[in-house]
Amino acid sequence: MKRILIIIFTTFTLTSFGQDKYDHVHFNKLTEIVGTEYVIASSENRGKTFDIKSIDLIFINTKSGQIRKINFPTDGYMEKIEQIKIDSLGINKIIVQVQTVDLDGKNGIDWLDPEQIIILSIDGQEKIQLTDNNFSRGHGQ
Repeated sequence: MKRILIIIFTTFTLTSFGQDKYDHVHFNKLTEIVGTEYVIASSENRGKTFDIKSIDLIFINTKSGQIRKINFPTDGYMEKIEQIKIDSLGINKIIVQVQTVDLDGKNGIDWLDPEQIIILSIDGQEKIQLTDNNFSRGHGQ
């Protein structure tokens, strides 16, 4: 009987302490999107055990305060975020290099899985995936 009570109280203690208030959100620095009123930042929401719960790219309108989040798979990786601005062609886009697909199906996304290149509008409203999900960057697969 003592063992059952110990197990019950231990389980209750562990589950009541493992709440979201102990999550950690990590942001990279705010980066100005040149020629616009937007700034951009990426964030990772990590749980108490440092497992990733969400990965977001956040667009913030500095004049209106409006926020737009672009969500990516939790086991993915966001590697590079670049602004491409070519005034003579009227191009002002955000290019994101991410890994979002577990192509080999082996325990989540790792460095052998392909990368995707995603083009976003400067306000985050439009999202176009430029490469196929099986795009290879030349790793020995």
